Amino acid sequence: MIKKVLFLYSELSVYTINCINYFAVKNSEVSIFIVHWDINKEAPFILNFDSSVFAFKKKEINLLSLLKKVEPDLILCSGWLDKEYINVIKHHKNSFSTVLLFDNYWEDTIRQKLGSFIFKNTIKKFFDFCWVPGDIHLKYASKLGFNKENIFFGFYATNLDFFNRFYKKNINATIPKKFFYVGRYLKLKGVQELWDAFLKFSEKFPDWELNCIGSGELFESKTLHPKIIHHGFVQQNELDVFLKSKGVFIMPSHFDHWGVAVQEFSSAGMPLILSDKVGSGCAFLQDGKNGFSFIANNTDDLLDKMIQIAELPQKKLCKFGTVSHELSNLYNLNTWNNTLTNIINKSCRYD
Repeated sequence: MIKKVLFLYSELSVYTINCINYFAVKNSEVSIFIVHWDINKEAPFILNFDSSVFAFKKKEINLLSLLKKVEPDLILCSGWLDKEYINVIKHHKNSFSTVLLFDNYWEDTIRQKLGSFIFKNTIKKFFDFCWVPGDIHLKYASKLGFNKENIFFGFYATNLDFFNRFYKKNINATIPKKFFYVGRYLKLKGVQELWDAFLKFSEKFPDWELNCIGSGELFESKTLHPKIIHHGFVQQNELDVFLKSKGVFIMPSHFDHWGVAVQEFSSAGMPLILSDKVGSGCAFLQDGKNGFSFIANNTDDLLDKMIQIAELPQKKLCKFGTVSHELSNLYNLNTWNNTLTNIINKSCRYD
């Protein structure tokens, strides 16, 4: 039976830690160890680990020494870009089972075609399973050489209790005239197109406001407007002040591997406007039923979808919020716990 699980992780997030903490509490017979990169300065989340979880910053340890000391039965590795992580797995693979964690979805680019060919023929043999966010990642996982029975879904689960309670408190409330963006202030996130679209939108709908929560390299050059409110970076437990009244959630990314915030704000009962490059849209957006999809990096199409939302009758908009909430419960702490348990059980059969 597997007793020690080691995560070799890149940038940790609050939602991943919530899942790991939940598993650690539910499975006290399994020891959890985490090695991770430094916290991203643009998203300085406070990381609170359960007392039973042993966490280490990668730059502060000798990875090989830790590996020898821990002697893990199972290693879950975040992607394949960290050469030190991959080298440790390569040279000690016979000592443990391995899981590749990644969130890229297949775009059929030359880079992906070449990369998947190289991975399949050089690195794949060092991994037994892979764990990805959703169905949209299945094709890429298959291209990397993983059989369908060794591909698991729902890695980007989150603790929905915090968000669910705002839906329950406001289940019959109207949707106020507020848009919400939560994310980094980066060109890739589509924030400039969002601001440009809102400026035009506001000319026709001056009673709507846009709330932007986050920080990043574009923060100093952000668009200023009486109805665009820039709140800066906010910790997850401080979002309650924004969730109390609800609104419409927008994710305008040019490209986003997943986007956990989509699930979180769906859980709170918010209608959605997502670009067609947001990976989690495949799971949490049903176009015309709980929101709208628009062409990424297309300001006019985004503006059109904002207008469609604004022109919906309140009864329809509330129905959108209800559907969002219902779809949001696809992945949660319990499904994450069950999936890791399944991987552990399957790893035992591999031994």
